[in-house]
Amino acid sequence: MVKIVIFKEHIQTKNIQLSKTAKKKFLAELINSVKSLNMEHISSKESLEQVVPEFAHNTDEIWFKHSKLWWNEKCQRELEKYRASR
Repeated sequence: MVKIVIFKEHIQTKNIQLSKTAKKKFLAELINSVKSLNMEHISSKESLEQVVPEFAHNTDEIWFKHSKLWWNEKCQRELEKYRASR
């Protein structure tokens, strides 16, 4: 068993106002992202530290996409194209 100690000062909170439908889409994406993480071999602090950055990155991406009301699929494709070019 791995014990994870989380201190209140380590928790970041962000708020966005979403419609009921948009909130459902956001949560569905977040859940699918978590489900896609490979967590089969988490048995130590080190193995957990390998998964956490991917979780954080995915969460930030989903948050960013849903926090920008003007953000659309074209914006996402252009961002991905830009990132791939670096």
